[in-house]
Amino acid sequence: MPALEWDCDLEKQALEIINKDDSETVHDLNDHGYNHYVEFEISEEKKEVDFKKDLKPALKFWFNKVKSGGNRDSKNRMTNEDLSPYAYMANDKNTKIGCGYNVSVIEDERLVTFLCLYDKKVEVNDVIYEVA
Repeated sequence: MPALEWDCDLEKQALEIINKDDSETVHDLNDHGYNHYVEFEISEEKKEVDFKKDLKPALKFWFNKVKSGGNRDSKNRMTNEDLSPYAYMANDKNTKIGCGYNVSVIEDERLVTFLCLYDKKVEVNDVIYEVA
């Protein structure tokens, strides 16, 4: 699998989307793979992100989609949409990634939103990765 490069343009695009709170735009991204995660916490404080506390659940959620979605395909294809968070992380055709986050407080709930964009999109029945 080639190493991913950080892409400032993808990061900028991710930040623009989550700062607008435009979830429709997230779902309409046609050119990019993406992982989106929102965490709620009852709090009136707009605390900064604690990456161990806040980001780790997002990564775990995305990665564990392979367990809950069940990728039992012998050719490592994305067999259903539920696998897409895992598929975007594991896609061996990706070469670029850019992520952003936003912290806000709405009606006494602290919301942390993460969005990662990838340069390649994976569709159902596409091969996620080749075994070496």
